Amino acid sequence: MTNVSRDMGRYKTDASKQELTDTLMAYFRVDGFQKSRITDITKMMHISKATFYKHFDSKESVLTLMVDQISKYIGSEIEIPVNASYPDRFQRIFLKSLTIATYEFEPFMADLSVTYPALAEIIDNANKMRRRKIVEVFEAASNAGEFTQQNAELFELEIEFTICRLIDSHFLMQNNLSAKSIEDYYLMKKQQLVVNPSHYPDDWILTNIRNVINSVL
Repeated sequence: MTNVSRDMGRYKTDASKQELTDTLMAYFRVDGFQKSRITDITKMMHISKATFYKHFDSKESVLTLMVDQISKYIGSEIEIPVNASYPDRFQRIFLKSLTIATYEFEPFMADLSVTYPALAEIIDNANKMRRRKIVEVFEAASNAGEFTQQNAELFELEIEFTICRLIDSHFLMQNNLSAKSIEDYYLMKKQQLVVNPSHYPDDWILTNIRNVINSVL
């Protein structure tokens, strides 16, 4: 778990704002935020109430900052070099889909949809935009002969849905699965999608998948 500095001035930078988001999501992804009071949030942030109110008006202002950071991350594709091959782009898209899924556990999104629907809509719109970009990549790769012919929209949605299930510890237990299932699932989808899958190594992405999984399971 990230330890947020007591120096609230650090929240002026994007990196420190992301640190705050990561810290609070470690709690909110499990139980949501409805039951959390300001006292609870200050404990999570490792600050006093007085310091909190110097920088935030309310719990809503914290959530607004979190949603802003989450939506920016969803919309950012800086991890994918412009000159990357299509299979490499698929690997990076898969890894980012996994990371995004760790933010959007159902308790947090359910609370957001009920209590602050406008904030939930920001994340929904960011997801829709990202899905359109991914579909464009899949379709272009199929036209270039590097991906097999697939229904790109259905393929992307299936990956997104399945990843969310495979990082749910209750789902894994109910279906006799382990955390390694997400690695197996990635390899299966790569075999289905990439025309020459053996040409592209998996060591780096499997290592990163394990790192993400270890942080949430």
